[in-house]
Amino acid sequence: MTQLVFVPVTRAEAQALRSGAGLGVRAGCAATPSLTRAAGPDAVPEEVEYAALSYAGGIARTLEDGAAGLVLAADVDPAQITDEQTERGEVTVADLTWSQVQSLFADEPEAEEDVDLLWFGVDELDQL
Repeated sequence: MTQLVFVPVTRAEAQALRSGAGLGVRAGCAATPSLTRAAGPDAVPEEVEYAALSYAGGIARTLEDGAAGLVLAADVDPAQITDEQTERGEVTVADLTWSQVQSLFADEPEAEEDVDLLWFGVDELDQL
């Protein structure tokens, strides 16, 4: 069984990961029990995952001045994740590999101040 995690990275870090480099232990966001509780009793799993993605997108925008945010959506072994037990679903992720990355989310160029993430396939990294 795997868990979906959203990992904010720079484009250079994503390209390095794709080339086989490790990222070490990284901050990310996931649909953790704390985030699920914060979302409220009526929240469905997809809403909690979307909240985790949104939080990760916000973190991504702080990684590189002037660059749009980039988030990797990865299915990882639960042993790779440490839940930081925050209401934002913050986790740390260890030993992420490119083969675990299922998709990419990048800010729309016109997003300016808002986090407006669009879905991309992993093979589209160089076009972002």
